Formats: sequence, C-alpha cells, structure tokens
Amino acid sequence: MPPEVDEANRLVGFEFPDETTGLVPTSPLPTNPSSQKDLATLETNVLGGASFLKDDDISYSSKTKRQQLRKKSIKQAFLLSFFAATLVIVCSFWKHGRFARKRTAEDANRYLDCKSPLSMLDPVDDLGLADFHRPNTSMPSSVLHQYIERHNSRRPIPTNAWYQNLLLIRSGQEPSSSNRAYTIPYIVDAAGPIPGLRMHTNHMYSSTNVLQLNVNEMHGITMGAVHSKLGQSDVKTKNIFSVQEMTQLAVTLSWDDFGMSTPIVKGMAYATMAYNNIAITTPDGEVFSPAIATEVPVGGQVLVDQQSVLSCLSSNNDDDGSSESSVMWVEKEISVYTPESDFTWLVFVSEPVKVKCEVHGGSTILRVLSGRRKLQQMQPFYFRTALFEPCTKGHNPVYCHQEQMHPTALHIGQGDYGKILREHAHLFPGSRASVSYSFDEDEMEADLHFDWDVHATGAPLYVAPKNETTKKEVIVYGLPHHLDMMDEIRSPANYLYCAQSLVGPSCLVEGSVWELRETMPRIRFRAERPPAKWSLASISSNLVKDIDYRVPSFFLKGVGDTYFSGKMLARLGRILLITEELYELCNTGSSNTHKANVASDPYYTACQNITMPSNQQMTDAIKALRSSVEIWINGTGATPFVYDSSWGGVASCGCYFNDKTHECDNQYPDCPGFENPGLNFGNAFYNDMHFHYGYHIFGAAVVAHFDPDWGKEHFEQVLLLVRSIANPSEEDEYFPVMRHKDVYQGHSWASGIAVAPLNGRNQESSSESVAAYESVALYGTVMASIFEKSDESKEEYQRAVEVRRVGKLMTASELRATKMYYHVNRDEEIKIYPSEYTPHVVGIMWQTMAQFQTWFGNAPYLPIGIQLLPLTPIAGQRDSVSWAKAMYPSLEKSCNPDKVCEEQGWSVLQLGALATVGHGRLALSRARLLPAKVFESAGGNGHSMSNTLWFIATRAPLEEPLPLDDASTVPQNAHANKTFPVESVVTDCYMPETCTEYVLDTIVDLYTCRQRIKWLIQNKGKSQKDACVQVAAVEAPRQCGQCNPLANYTETVKHAEEEARKLCPPCTEQQCHSDLNRCPLYERTYVCTSGPNAGGCAASPWLPEAGICSECCDLTDCPAVSPLDVSSPADENEANCPVCSEEDCESSNGNLCPIHVAPYLCIDGTSKGGCSPRPWSMHDGQCQQCCKVPSSCSH
Repeated sequence: MPPEVDEANRLVGFEFPDETTGLVPTSPLPTNPSSQKDLATLETNVLGGASFLKDDDISYSSKTKRQQLRKKSIKQAFLLSFFAATLVIVCSFWKHGRFARKRTAEDANRYLDCKSPLSMLDPVDDLGLADFHRPNTSMPSSVLHQYIERHNSRRPIPTNAWYQNLLLIRSGQEPSSSNRAYTIPYIVDAAGPIPGLRMHTNHMYSSTNVLQLNVNEMHGITMGAVHSKLGQSDVKTKNIFSVQEMTQLAVTLSWDDFGMSTPIVKGMAYATMAYNNIAITTPDGEVFSPAIATEVPVGGQVLVDQQSVLSCLSSNNDDDGSSESSVMWVEKEISVYTPESDFTWLVFVSEPVKVKCEVHGGSTILRVLSGRRKLQQMQPFYFRTALFEPCTKGHNPVYCHQEQMHPTALHIGQGDYGKILREHAHLFPGSRASVSYSFDEDEMEADLHFDWDVHATGAPLYVAPKNETTKKEVIVYGLPHHLDMMDEIRSPANYLYCAQSLVGPSCLVEGSVWELRETMPRIRFRAERPPAKWSLASISSNLVKDIDYRVPSFFLKGVGDTYFSGKMLARLGRILLITEELYELCNTGSSNTHKANVASDPYYTACQNITMPSNQQMTDAIKALRSSVEIWINGTGATPFVYDSSWGGVASCGCYFNDKTHECDNQYPDCPGFENPGLNFGNAFYNDMHFHYGYHIFGAAVVAHFDPDWGKEHFEQVLLLVRSIANPSEEDEYFPVMRHKDVYQGHSWASGIAVAPLNGRNQESSSESVAAYESVALYGTVMASIFEKSDESKEEYQRAVEVRRVGKLMTASELRATKMYYHVNRDEEIKIYPSEYTPHVVGIMWQTMAQFQTWFGNAPYLPIGIQLLPLTPIAGQRDSVSWAKAMYPSLEKSCNPDKVCEEQGWSVLQLGALATVGHGRLALSRARLLPAKVFESAGGNGHSMSNTLWFIATRAPLEEPLPLDDASTVPQNAHANKTFPVESVVTDCYMPETCTEYVLDTIVDLYTCRQRIKWLIQNKGKSQKDACVQVAAVEAPRQCGQCNPLANYTETVKHAEEEARKLCPPCTEQQCHSDLNRCPLYERTYVCTSGPNAGGCAASPWLPEAGICSECCDLTDCPAVSPLDVSSPADENEANCPVCSEEDCESSNGNLCPIHVAPYLCIDGTSKGGCSPRPWSMHDGQCQQCCKVPSSCSH
C-alpha cells in the first residue's frame, strides 16, 4: 500500500490507529488554563474517534431534479466505468530498443497500465452545468472542422498543446509565420512560398536576461505542391490546410485540394510530406505536382544522388522541360545548398522520380514531373527533408560558431551524420505517435511509453553493409531529461549527435518505442519532517489568530475570479492542516507511537505552555471552508462554471466585479469571460486554468479530509475540475487529455486559445503548475481512503486511485522539468543554457524564448518569487538545496532594499528560501515581524503567517548553511516602524549641528538616510563614519549631504557632482543619439551602458560595487536635436502612433519622453509610459496604444 494511502487512512476524519485511541496524557499539556481546557476537549474528540463536525453543522446542497431523475442511468455509467477502471494489463510487450529497461517477468507483472477515464458523466446532462455556446470569434477555426465532423462533434479539442498556434488561424484565412510549431529542433509553419510545410533551423540569441531562438524565414525549405505549368498559369492557389489527427505527440495537417498531408511530430529528425499521387488534380481540374521550394537561390546547381548536378533555370526560360541540365531522374536524394544561408538540406524521395529545377519569383522550385510507376491509393509518394549541414562552407558565423552543450556529443553535420540520415530516411514517426504509462503496484515508479507509431516510405534507400545485422529503427531527438530517464541511451552511431534547442541539447535517439522510468514523488498534506520543536510556540500562537481567517464575503457568494478565490481557499485549508498536525504532534509524539508527555520525547517540553485553537474554532473553520469551496462547484454561485462544448472544458462565466457593491455587474447567461480574454486571467480562454483549479481542488481535498461525507457527496463535481486539467484518458469525450501538459517537454503550457504569439506557448509559474498537480494527487489520496472504507464504493475507489496516480505522475514530470529547465544550475555536466544567461531561474518560459521577468514586472525578486509559490509540502522536492544556495543571494539582494518586495508579499518567499539554505531560526525571527497586510497582497495572499512559519520550521537543517554577510541582522528597508533582533546605533554622523533628525529621516528613493546608513553598518560591516560618508557624500548628497562627517553641505554637493562625473561621465554624441537615450527626464539622468542593467535609467549615478552596472553615462546634457535632423526610413508602424493629445502631453509620462530621440510614447499596455525612438508595434504584445510626443509638449 502506498505510504500516502496509509497516512490518509490514519488522518481522514481524525480517525487515528487503534493503538492511539483513548490514550490520555498523565498530566495536562498546556499550563495556560484556557488553552489547557481547549486542548483537552479537542484531545478527547480527536483521540476518542469523534469528529469536529456535528450533524447539524453539515449542510449539503440538494441534488437537482435532473440528477435525481438520472440516478439510475448514472449508476449504469458508473458500472461501465468500473469495468474499464479495473482492467489490469501486463506490460511485458514493451521491449523495443537496446535503451529500453529490460524487465524481468516478475518486474513486468508489477506494472499496471492506467489510462481509464476518471468519469464518464456528461457535465451538462448528468451534472447540471449549463452548455454555453461561446462567441464565434473564439470558436475552433475552420482548419478543425473536418476533425470535428469526423468525430461527430463529441471529441474535445486541445487548447494548450505545443502545436496550438497551428490551430489558431482565423477561419478562411491563410496561415502566417506566427502559426508555427516548435518540434525541437525544427520550427515549422505553413507560410512558405508554396502550399505546404515550411521547416526552419534556428540559432540561439543569448543575453544576460533573455534567450531567444531566432529563425530567418527566407532560409527555410518548403515541401508542398505547385501548378504543373509553373509561371504560365493564372491559377491562384490558396494555402489552407485542415487538421486530420491530434495526439499529445503529433498533429497531422492535410491540404485536401492537393492530396498531401504531413505528420508533425515532437522531436522529428526529418519533416515528412505524403502525396496521394504524383499528378495532383484539384477539385477545379487543375494539375499540380509535388515540389520543394526555397526562398533564396540555390547557387545555380543541385546535387542529385550524391553525384549528378541538376541546374536550376529561370521559369521564364524557353526550356520545354527536355534540357538535360535542368531535368533529372532522382533515385534516392537531392542535396540542396543555399549560399546565402550556408545550409545544406537533404531531400529524400520514396521512389525514383523525374525532377525539374527552376527559379520563379525569387524562389527555387524543385518540381516532380513524373514517376516510374503508377502509384496506387495505398502507396503514396513521400518527400522527407532534414537539415544536413548548418555550416556547409563556413560562410555563416551564426551557425558556424555554436557552443555544443553536451560535453561528448557532435554537432549535426559532423562525423557520420549524413550517413545516419540516409540509413534512416525510410522510417518516420506517424500521426498516432502517443504516450502511455504504467505504475508499479506501490506507486513508487512509473514507466512512460513513447510509441512513435513508426511507418516506412518503402524499402530502405541505402542497404546496410553485410556486417551490420542490427535492424534500423526510427530516429527521434530527445531532450536532456529524456536521456536521464533512460537506462541506456541508444544512439544511431558511436557518438551522440545533438542539435541546439531552447532547453539544452536535443540528441538523436534510435528506437520505435522509448521507455522512460519516472520516480514518483511522495505527496502528502505534510512535509517530510515535522516542524522543529523550537518553532511550535510561534506557530501555535499564530494559529489561534489565523484559524479565524475567512474568505472574503464576495467570494462566499461566488463573486469574482477563480484564481484569487482559489488562493483564499487554499490559505484556510493550509491553516486547518497545520492545526491538525500540531494537535497530533503534541498528542502522539514525534514518533507517532506515544504521546509527547514524557521527558524522553523531544517535543515534550516544546508542547508545554503553547496555546492552540479551540475545538469550536476548528469546527467553525472547517464549516467555513466547506461552504467556501462548495459555492464554486454547486452551481449556485454568482459566477458559475459552465461547460464549453466547442473546445471541451469547464470554464468560469466571468465577472465584471463592481468595487463599490462587491457584486458582478453581469449575470448568467451574460458571460464576459468568453468575450474578454483578459478577464479572470483568461480562464475561459483556457489560460492559467491549472493554476486556478489546482487551488480549488486543494480546498476540496482538505474539506473531504475533515468531512468524508461531503467528499462523497461532491465527488463528481470536484472531478469536473480535475478532468478539465488532468484527464488521463481519450475515452473521456468531454475533456482533452492532460490539457496543459507537454508530455515531451515535461512541463505545462499555461497559455490557451486567445492569441498565437510568435514565440509560441508560454508558462510563467512552474511552481504553481507543480502545486496544481500536487493538489490532484492529494484529492485522489483522500478520496481513495474514504471510498476504500465503504463496501458500496468500490467503483469510486478505483477512480479515486486513478486520480491519485495521474496526479502523482503529472507532478513528477512537472518537477523534473522544473528542476532542469526553470531552475538554472551552472555546475551540471550537460549545459542547459548558454553562459551568457546569468540568472538562476527562468521567469517566463516560451517555446522559443526564456525570459528573466514576469508579466507584471522585472525586479529580480519577481521572476524568482513566482517560481517559489505557493509554500506547500512539495516544495521540498522541487527546490534542491544546491539550487537554492545559488539562487538566494540574488533574491536577497533584490528584495531587501525594495519596500515593494515586502509590501506585496514577495518577502514571504524569500524567508522560505532563507530557511531552505540553512537559516531556519533567522528566517522565523524575521517572518514574525512581517505586517499582517503582506498576506493580503499579490505575492503573499494564499499564504498566512502560520503557513509561513510552518514552512520555515519544516526545512531540513544543513551541516553547511549558506554563508550570509551578517546572519544576525535584517537589512533595513523603508519600514521605519519596525525593530529587528540586533540594532546598530546611528547618532549624528559626528555632525550634530547639521545632521539632525529631520535630515536622517529624509526619504531617498525607497529608504531614509538613517535606514541606508544603518544597513551599511549592519550588513557591510562599515563604521558609522564610513557609512555616513558613502550615503551623504556619494549616494544622496542633496538629501543626506548634511550628514557627511568630512565636509560641509556645499562642499559635499560639489564633491558628489565631481564623483558623479567620474562614475558616469557625460554621454558621448553617439550615445545621445542611440537607443540608450530612452530614459525619463530626471533632474539628472544617468543611463547604464554596460552590465546586467544595461539600458537602465536612474536619477543618481550607478554604483559599480552594486554589481548590476559596470559603466554609465550622464544623459542630462545631451544636445537637443531637432526631429528634422534625425532621419530615419519610413516605419510601417507610424500610423499606429498619432500625435499625442493635449491630455497625453500633460501626463507625467508624456512630459518624460526625450522627444528629440525617443518621441513615441506608449500610453496603454505592458510598456505603458515607455519611450521609443521608433513607432511601437501593436503585434508584439508590449504596447497596445501609442502616440508621438510633439515639440509643443512642455517639459
């Protein structure tokens, strides 16, 4: 029995094992009279088997008449599901490839395939949700109509898949370059010069805070179809495809008019295009031919079958097709070299064909004229294309100087890479490439089976030497975490061949099926160790206050969004669980076998004199959480969940929240969530849905844990949320499989169907994704324990077990990918990111970009903090100590001096990290000083003081904690009313006549003169004199200069200006006229010209010792240049930025733009207030509205 199940059996409903039942301490635990009574009463209830809940406390929503009428049919559906869920399949047939784990017969019998549906109930007919018809603007595109019709409109459609951009084409429109998919290592789209699939290789642009995969669209190669009379026909071809098939690993596109289709498979080493026939006749009677197209010249010649030269003539040439130089029979392959890119592509043909090469309209076209045999319907013709050499003649420095991230691998194009491509060219992964999984009986391990659905274009094109007896199998690129999960990596050659990807080297692996073993995480309500005994008094005293926390009243009515409401539910749930844990710890002892009532127990003393919440407080809190969770799932809330049958998912109707009335300005069926993708974080557009529902599922898990009857009553309602984000089965016809999860890359994608950005899918918070699946596993664990005790609930028990398993598996893969791709570890042998990228974390992961920032800011503590919340037990398995030690200094450096870090709750996460790196006591002492309001802020809500202290106290002690500058002090920020464990005295800086209290308390940016001086004394070891000199003479002479012990105020200011000129000399004319000149106009404006903050603006000189800027210059005296003196080519975005209105001019933003070089002001969007030398683009998501600041604007 899995350990989680054993724990849940013990904890559900406070029913502990028999050996603890009825034990009473020999003496009262607390000495405080009131707490003694409360604890004794609670002890009797808990250990005597009583529940906190009385019968009259339990209020359930009654079932609808529809549910009552359908009770019989539901039972039948349950019965069918039961048979599906209890099938046990022995996985002994997984034995493909040398890399596969070779199981023994005993081992194979221990593994159970688990892909049964969690439920077969219809969200509308069986569970009473409204069937909402979303607006046409966000309905599935016409490219999906054939797929929908073929499945009788009952097949759910992926909304967050890695290929989602290909699906997000407006009906009737042709695809653009943003409708692309990153297969790794290729980027593919359908926007080439001819109808068909265009493939690109890519290169990495690396900088301090951004990694970007770039492609030159002109350097791609397209497999498609052209008119048989190329250049002579007026026929307008429309490049429109349809989706034929979708799995977690593949999407298949079809161009029906041209009889061609392509399976786009994750990790594919080649792109494949299949044609029904060589002579393609369209419905209009036009004749087309299979073709290869490049958008740059091929240098005049193409190599055929490694020996013959095929010339490429202009289509305006009078050649009738009989020229021997431009027409040639191809037996096996065509080598296409384009000098401009320096790329060489290999194009393989499935049968001998006659090909003509011609140049048309700037494109080079290789057109198939005929074949040697008439193709039958079941014998399609295939093109297969792969990049052979990205650096053929050394002409392209971008591709000829790429770092190999794997220490022992070769680049593609080196060694025997061409031989490998030729030997495997006839094998390709198919449209039904899929993933299945199985568990051992203890749920300690799972096996992932990647079945590549291998097909062959025909016989091998190249016969292997007689001494090679091993049968060739398909080759697919694998990522670093795949290789880690393989017992033996099967490379197609003696060396690994690896291509660059955004997330490390992708290396060729041979094998028709990959078998990857995953270690399951231990998922429980509690951390791996109980709270340290020195923490109990602090935790318990805060529990007494926190247990009275209540979800805001409007959320109790189901008013508002699903994200913050879920965080509030989780907050109260964690408080309840911590209360329970402390009760048990002080009643059963640290070993869980006896009570902490004897001196030999280490918790005996710690449990004395503590004050715990009363029995009534606990009961009231459970009741409050129950009603708070239920309002969102029982259909009575003001913002109801509805079923979206167009895509297949449960989404929130949406609420236009009225700040005055705390009500929604709309009522169902007015559902603005389906109209406005920015409302509720885009929930109805399937954006961040797993984040939202993870919190709600956790709340339901906690309620069911304390109230099993409620859990059974609302099992199917909660499963609607589980199925919407974690459905494991294609047999569930109402929800897509694992909506957000990219099973190949390991982590999830948060972005949904709203837009198709050029960088593809993205996800910000890996930690919230981990927590979402942790919640699914916890819910399954609780419900399995409840149903296991009921003889009438065997079918529900099987389904709850499946919830637990799929939750654990999704958590495991998210953990692995997070630790490898979001957490940046510099000491790994296989490098994931280039050394130019310096942060220790990725803030936003895109398919083709990684950024050290968030959607709401780029202060370093934000992208770090967003990968640390929420503070739950799984964090111990998510954040390795080595990574935390590497990351923490930058987090502390960013957070400590910034008052916003604390005010918005991000310091909560910093303190959790401080405990992780070995300073638990210090973190706890600091946490106790946090003001209560931080737990109501953006970064802190969802947490509580009790949970923060609990998290700190459950971190493992380290033999070698991370060294700190001064572990006994807390850096001061702008909170003057706070006191800290150690105080350093700042008197008058030896200038009593001028360094008055008024001067010391003068605010400079985020802190006062006094606070900054004190911080330097406490944390940098400076004397009062040296600290006063630094602050008063260097950093803030105008505000703090009268505290300079070495000079008077006038001399201090003069000296400071001289020092500023040394630190930041006046900008050169070139710098004045560069993009550096985009800063707001301060009294003096300093721009960082070199270092991590290059381009950053400040009102005081940048200090090199801060480590964020190594060089700077003073922009203040840059000459005013007339706009007429600055010539620039016409910009296509000029029309986007009309002249600013008088209102815009009068705004502070308008007055700050340096109009002589950066006159374009962003007035709405994420870059609001930003100034640019060029008109803002409306297509990159940075700015939604802009204007041009005229010279008449007064500065």
